[in-house]
Amino acid sequence: LLPQGNRLFIKPIDDIANTNATIITNKRVYYFELQAEEATGLDDSKLAYEVRFLYPLFSSDEIYTTNNGDIFEQASHTIIPDINDIEVVKKGLNFNYSISHVKGSQSIIPIKVFDDGKFTYLQFNKINSDF
Repeated sequence: LLPQGNRLFIKPIDDIANTNATIITNKRVYYFELQAEEATGLDDSKLAYEVRFLYPLFSSDEIYTTNNGDIFEQASHTIIPDINDIEVVKKGLNFNYSISHVKGSQSIIPIKVFDDGKFTYLQFNKINSDF
């Protein structure tokens, strides 16, 4: 492999492996759930060879402000659709999501997940509002 940009390669050492990964950069924090298992074929929908992220073409000064000098936060907040407004619902929000979790994690799972075709929204219990 030729050195080029920032790359991260992950290879499981077991045939069946489940873990998570947190990747922290100078601009963002990424959380991944990683599962290694035998693929059913090249068209297996759970098979991923590459993950890419596309970002808006704004300068980092426009998007991020420092938070205690360590982690960055988005400076302008997206307006969350009011799902109780019938006109908003008519625009076609997608609620076709399911949530799976392990025993003991019920207190941190979202109570509602939906998207508007552009953004995905997660609603948490009031006790978890800091997520």
